[in-house]
Amino acid sequence: MHSIWKAAALVAIALPLATSAQGAGSIAHGCTKAIAYCSACHKVTDTQAQPPQVYDREADDHIQAPSFATIAAKYANNEVGLSAFVHLPQYPMPAQELSPTDLADLSAYIFSLRTPKKP
Repeated sequence: MHSIWKAAALVAIALPLATSAQGAGSIAHGCTKAIAYCSACHKVTDTQAQPPQVYDREADDHIQAPSFATIAAKYANNEVGLSAFVHLPQYPMPAQELSPTDLADLSAYIFSLRTPKKP
């Protein structure tokens, strides 16, 4: 039953994104928001020092949150997957209360960090 609710939430996230053009967010605003909202746990820029590890009570251990460059590589061209990652985070990442504009800006910034594929 839990997976039905999760699937419904993914559809609710995916529908607005399906009607918007990828890259509609502001990279500059996304960077500013990433520093403000995410940099306590994630390394959001190349010049930022690595944040301290976070405690994962399920693993009873400290773990390193992935950098935004790692997240960009993982989700490459998958805007829906990235939105789900942010809106339906896995513990220990806390739930995020982001407006559609904030999400579009953060997504644009994260996608700007992708490494181009070599021919």
